[in-house]
Amino acid sequence: MPDPPYDGRPIAKGPNGPLVDKETQLLKLRLARMGRKKRPSYRVVVQEHTAARDGSFLEILGHYDPLQEPAVFEVDSERVQHWLSKGAQPTVTVHRFLHKQGLIDEYVPKPRSKRADAKREAAQATSSDDAAAPAAESAEAPADDTEAPAAGAGNGDTEAEAAE
Repeated sequence: MPDPPYDGRPIAKGPNGPLVDKETQLLKLRLARMGRKKRPSYRVVVQEHTAARDGSFLEILGHYDPLQEPAVFEVDSERVQHWLSKGAQPTVTVHRFLHKQGLIDEYVPKPRSKRADAKREAAQATSSDDAAAPAAESAEAPADDTEAPAAGAGNGDTEAEAAE
């Protein structure tokens, strides 16, 4: 594999070539925390996926302020579409915000393993069975409110007083 053309910058090399290839880097649209202690605000930025949360970024696309009522999320929609067309992937949180603004389709989680899917389906089946069971029990048992309470039950009488 021939080396890329040298542009004057130092290149970190690994055993199979440069460690970071600018053409194939994985970019993320994510939130970078700003603000002071206990008063968060966030920038929506384009970052290399390995960069720290508040580390270097390529471009600021907008901001998010969760403390305002209602929370404010503003982005430059043209630049978001540009970066999405270049292959940048939004984090789940940013994806949800972009969907609320109508810039992107709803988030669909990746398919998980067959084992996890079977476990989730079993949990859903038992929860639906549990929800159906009380309804079936109430349909089977007639509403009989005319039963007399047991002797001494609930009125504070002791067994000796109930026997008299």
